[in-house]
Amino acid sequence: MTNKKIIGVLAAALTLLCLTFPVLASGGHTVVIEKAVNDDRYAAYQIFTGDIKAGSIAWGSGITAEGQKALGQPEALAAEISGSGEALYQKIKPYQAAPTAETKVTSEKATLSDLPEGYYLIYDVTRGSDIHLMSVTGSITVGNKYEAPSVAKKVWVKDDGVHTNSGFHDASDHYIGEHIPFRVVGTLPSDLNRYAAYYYEIKDKASAGIDIDPKSIAVRVGETDVTEGYTLTMAEDGHGFSLAFNNIKALKTNGGKGVRADDTVTVTYDGILNKDAVIGSEGNNNTVVLTYSDNPETGGRGTTPEDPTVVFTYKISGVKTDSDTHKPLAGAQFRVYRQKKEGLLTNALGIIGRDEREYATAEGNVFKGWTDIRDNGTVFTSDENGRFEITGLGQGNYYIEEVKAPEGHQGLERPECVKIDAQMADVDNYLSDGKKMLTALAVEAGGMRVLGDTDTGTVAINVENTMTQQDQSTPTPDEPTPTGTAPTTTPTPSTTTTTPAPSVTAPAPTTQQTPKAATIGPKTGRDGNMTGFAAVGVLLMAAAVIYSLWRRRRSR
Repeated sequence: MTNKKIIGVLAAALTLLCLTFPVLASGGHTVVIEKAVNDDRYAAYQIFTGDIKAGSIAWGSGITAEGQKALGQPEALAAEISGSGEALYQKIKPYQAAPTAETKVTSEKATLSDLPEGYYLIYDVTRGSDIHLMSVTGSITVGNKYEAPSVAKKVWVKDDGVHTNSGFHDASDHYIGEHIPFRVVGTLPSDLNRYAAYYYEIKDKASAGIDIDPKSIAVRVGETDVTEGYTLTMAEDGHGFSLAFNNIKALKTNGGKGVRADDTVTVTYDGILNKDAVIGSEGNNNTVVLTYSDNPETGGRGTTPEDPTVVFTYKISGVKTDSDTHKPLAGAQFRVYRQKKEGLLTNALGIIGRDEREYATAEGNVFKGWTDIRDNGTVFTSDENGRFEITGLGQGNYYIEEVKAPEGHQGLERPECVKIDAQMADVDNYLSDGKKMLTALAVEAGGMRVLGDTDTGTVAINVENTMTQQDQSTPTPDEPTPTGTAPTTTPTPSTTTTTPAPSVTAPAPTTQQTPKAATIGPKTGRDGNMTGFAAVGVLLMAAAVIYSLWRRRRSR
């Protein structure tokens, strides 16, 4: 091949190479936007070509001829460019030509390819948000500027010495009739300033077991308590509400400066656990969703996923039996009380004074509330099978006081402490499955600790009576016994306090249809704890006697 032919081939190859890669000569770059919303569409509009800093620019392909005429010289518009691109976006939106590139978001990434060098306006066209103004001189990856609002709901965990982590969490337990604080916290979008008006609606819905107290609802935006500017609509069934701001930006918060993008919207209220409350691990759910403006151009609205909380409540199931024959006894009468507050002083026998008690009231066997007046407390009576129960109690220490024993039997000598103890999983990560949240339930009474049934929320106790020579009612601890040795309940200075037992550590069985019972009665002694103490005392005394005899024998 002659030199002339070789030069011809090389020239043809060079021409073909130039025709094959025309984009690379002018750029061919890629912009990737991370953390974008899947299925949204992004578009890139070339606004200018050239070098803004050098003052040599021209209109790009993203501006129509009409727009170029209306907007004037590109240098004048370039001088108004802000870092956010908001001002530029508003000016050129009516004059946008076809985008240089557009793409659908997959795997939370928007990939815009084959972009010639220039200055671009890139944004989420689905939402009219996440606006980027950038110079493209090479491939680049950037983050999403758009942050949608969110909402989170929490329920109060009691600070009572029984629950291990008080405060607002996803799960808690309470007794029926209790006013339970709830808290909803919502955020605002990072691009709030792009909206002329912003719709913001919190929808709260509770299960049939939770009533909402409308008088307790309070609203705070940022650091400002708000009593107007929204519409509050209560659900007809009393188990929820809607709180809607047609334009939350119209509020005069922050000292009159108005709502900011970094403000939070906080709604607090009381829910009341009612007689329809579900007992056990299914729990009583309460959810919230947020509906909000999500496109300043079209007025579209978005909705967050539901965020749930759950409230548990439990049941004490008791059986009255003869301590010798273990046969059930009918006609035993009990009252249930608790301490008004933790850490109260007791008398020398460890009994809480009457002035420091709250007695349970109930409708049938369903707990209703507490009363300071003993005679107003509900009397629970064992049936022909010896059974009695009280439904709708939270964790805590309760006292069983027998006010009348079955005929021919001696009742409890003094009130017995019964503790309900529950263990929950991650209380800040509830996902609407109570069985995964409530992992264990136990009862402590009579020196025993027995697991309950988490599915039904039941802990079981067995109350034993010994037989007597005559039919008699059991004297209460405040009244004289036939021998005149009954203790008084007048509180006296003492170092004895009621200390809650440690939390449950063993998981509940997956299936336990009939929970075993913790036994209280004549063998358990004062407040259900004397059996163990008495046994230890006897052993120590025996050991001391044996040791003394051994020393004497060695010294002979």
